[in-house]
Amino acid sequence: TQMTLKTFHFAGVASMNVTLGVPRLTEIINASKKISTPIITARLEDPTAVEAARVVKARLEKTTLGEICARVREVYGPRKCYLEVELDASLIGRLHLELDADAVRAALLAGVVSAGRAPPVIRALKPEFVLLNPDHKNTLQVEVPNDPATLSFSGGGGA
Repeated sequence: TQMTLKTFHFAGVASMNVTLGVPRLTEIINASKKISTPIITARLEDPTAVEAARVVKARLEKTTLGEICARVREVYGPRKCYLEVELDASLIGRLHLELDADAVRAALLAGVVSAGRAPPVIRALKPEFVLLNPDHKNTLQVEVPNDPATLSFSGGGGA
C-alpha cells in the first residue's frame, strides 16, 4: 500500500524515478547496500534559507564532468594527443560546488581505481596523464596513454 501511495504522491513529477513493486521488495528483503533509486529528505534548520538548501543539494547530488564543463576539445600533436577539458567556473559557483581543476583531477584518478569494467584507455590513466594547465586554472589535459592495451577499445567491457 505504501508503494502505491508513493506512486500517486509523485504522479506527474517527471524527474522522479522510483523503484516500485517486486524490485523494491527485493531490495528491502535482501537489505541491499546499493538501492536503485535512493530518496533522501533533509530538513533545514531554517526552511526559508534558499541558499542553504542549494548548498545541501549540491553536496548530496551526483555531478558528472560533462555537467560542469564549458568545453572538451580534442588536440592532436606530432608527439601526443590529449583532451583539453575546460571547467565552467561560473556554473560551478552557481551550483555551490566546492571544486576546482585539482579536485576534478583527483576524482578522475580515483575513478580509475574503481573502474573495473571501464575500457582499457580509462583503466590505463595514471597521474602523469591527467595534467593541470598552469596557464588556465580551470583547464585539465587528459593525455591518451601510450599503452598497447589502449590501442583498441575491444575487450574492455562497458564503461
